Amino acid sequence: MGHYSVQNRDKKLASTLPSHSARLILAGRSGAGKGSTAKNILHRATPAFDRIVVYHYDTSTLEWEDCDAEMIPELPENPAAFWDRNKKNLLIIDEVPMESSKESRNRLDRIFNYVASHYSVSVYLLQQSFTSIPCSVRRAADMWLIWGSVDMHSVRHISGTTGHDFKELLKLTKNK
Repeated sequence: MGHYSVQNRDKKLASTLPSHSARLILAGRSGAGKGSTAKNILHRATPAFDRIVVYHYDTSTLEWEDCDAEMIPELPENPAAFWDRNKKNLLIIDEVPMESSKESRNRLDRIFNYVASHYSVSVYLLQQSFTSIPCSVRRAADMWLIWGSVDMHSVRHISGTTGHDFKELLKLTKNK
């Protein structure tokens, strides 16, 4: 009976995990758990990712070391040369400034709206400010994971965008 329960639990968990190639936005204040949540999702992916790439302004950070991730200082200019379509790829974009150059924003838009589906790339975007994420990227995302914020402008924006009262949604969770 115990074995059946574990299998049943694992099936339920698998049904809530995003499929490949997913586009996730994880937004919330510093220390909210965005990185831990992203790691939990990626470590439960079945089958596992063949390649994990992290775009981070600090390529020497040790935060993603336990994921055997390849660190890159900028988004690839040529997806065909960078991604192998025959592999299950994951790109984690971790806390990079969204107010950067137009070319950088265009690459981010291409990653979410084209590269993910055409090059077998799941994308996890971790950002403290939900409202700083370009609108085209937010629209392309399959899933938003949002933590509470002290920025009431951001909370009002999320409420208006989703049509839900954000404070009421937070009350449904066990913790913020």
